[in-house]
Amino acid sequence: MDAHSEEITVEQAAEGFAAEVARWREVRGMSKRALALAMGFDPSYVSHVESGRHKPTEEFARLADEHLNA
Repeated sequence: MDAHSEEITVEQAAEGFAAEVARWREVRGMSKRALALAMGFDPSYVSHVESGRHKPTEEFARLADEHLNA
């Protein structure tokens, strides 16, 4: 096993982040729409991030953490 085999890709990191957003959103009892509105994003963007169709921005990550108290 070489040193690079343990590194995660940007895509894997984004997938992991999206899964955590979805998990914490469910733990907090929030719909995608409720989270999006609280964060000032369009609900479709939250859906796209969670599904992996869009990579989250730094602002999205910060606001998600803030609103989900993750």
